[in-house]
Amino acid sequence: KSMPKRRVLKVLVQFDLAILLFLGLDLWQGKTYSLRHILLSLIGWQGVGNSNWYVFAILFLYLATYFSFSAFGDNKYAAPISVTIWAIFFVCFMQTYRDGYWYNTVFCYVAGLWFSFIKPKFEAVCLHSQKSYLLSLLTVIVGFRFLHKYWQNIICYELTAVAFSLAIVLITVKVTIRSRILVYCGEHLFSLFILQRLPMQALKNSWLQDHILLYFCTCFLITFLLSLCFDSAFSVMWKKIEISTDKYSESGVHMVKKFKKYQFLFEELVKRDFKKKYKRTVLGMMWSVLSPLLTLLIMRLVFTQFFGRNVAHYT
Repeated sequence: KSMPKRRVLKVLVQFDLAILLFLGLDLWQGKTYSLRHILLSLIGWQGVGNSNWYVFAILFLYLATYFSFSAFGDNKYAAPISVTIWAIFFVCFMQTYRDGYWYNTVFCYVAGLWFSFIKPKFEAVCLHSQKSYLLSLLTVIVGFRFLHKYWQNIICYELTAVAFSLAIVLITVKVTIRSRILVYCGEHLFSLFILQRLPMQALKNSWLQDHILLYFCTCFLITFLLSLCFDSAFSVMWKKIEISTDKYSESGVHMVKKFKKYQFLFEELVKRDFKKKYKRTVLGMMWSVLSPLLTLLIMRLVFTQFFGRNVAHYT
């Protein structure tokens, strides 16, 4: 129930704030976009130098997940099947309008969804002994190597991405890497991914480009600093947004409860008004439809047959 606000809205607001930074940089560098392009960039359909394709795909999948679980919440497997169908539709649709990188990793999300459903069975089969674990890991690695040979086929590419993700999951089950840098990257992954191109574009034509290692290190450090500032500012803003949305949602729920409580009274008042309005008319409620139609017909006859009949092309 909280997915529209805590997933869709949060990602969209975060992304749109980053869009403002990219537009500011583009304006400083002399680049301009049409209003239509800017509006479409706010949902990720168009880009302004950023990784918009990822956000557009993830927003679509979040919405597909929300609507699927809202419709089939009581059925255990109907919701993930519905999300899978939506993902297939997304891939087929995007193949017509966009390049492969817009959709070639979409099924990693679907695989993660299915994994959350079958996790207990997966652990029982693959992790109950060292032998079964190694066999499972080897099977996934061999599958990845085989599928990677045919990566140009979209189905094989999707399966390759899923196999790679599954291999990482299996490895991290047994191997734990304790690193503050990795923890930071995990906690600030979205901002790091979205903002990484800002320093790249800002320093694109500078003398640093002639020194690749220095250019990379500078962009890396600036991206980390930007993500830290960006996430700190966004967390303050998001708290205010949550307070506002909670306030309005509570008032909305209260209004709905009031309406349900007095539903019978509302129905009776509406019925009474309708009966009173059309009490002594022959056609009853049909007058509400016939009256504007008759007025339109009379106006057409007057202005086409009398006033405008001598004027060429007059309608």
